[in-house]
Amino acid sequence: MIAAVLAVALSGCTMVESVDPAADPAPAPQQTRRGETSIPVKVVTRGGGTVVKVPVRIGGRGPYEFILDTGASISALDKRLVAKLGLAETGETAQVTGVTGAAELPLVSIPKWTLAGHTLHADALPVIDLAGSGSGLLGADELRRFGAIRIDFAGKRLVLRDR
Repeated sequence: MIAAVLAVALSGCTMVESVDPAADPAPAPQQTRRGETSIPVKVVTRGGGTVVKVPVRIGGRGPYEFILDTGASISALDKRLVAKLGLAETGETAQVTGVTGAAELPLVSIPKWTLAGHTLHADALPVIDLAGSGSGLLGADELRRFGAIRIDFAGKRLVLRDR
């Protein structure tokens, strides 16, 4: 059900996923002010909606385009990326609640994953179906670990402030 809501909400967006890291390296993050990192993002506007995609690396591979979702309480991986990376299920599930209800989703183990060199903390994430809109969701569970985040839509940057 949650995956269906996400698929409908994101159905107007297209996704381009990096397959060969050497052919499509993530743009280098930039230091802005002391304690801040500025990351290039992709801003997709279509059908009246806007989606911000950020480059995430998993186990040194990628970058993979994750949808920045400040309203999601938990980050998640798209089932296509899970299959591509061969990530194993933990045998546990997570209760995930969305605008249309709740669902129990399987968890997979995730190796070290990073956003602009910042190590993200979850070692297991739920699997969802983003219907080709992105490789995953980067939610508030990870974003809250920064002191603040700022989205510069015009400059197509995400600014992370250290705690």
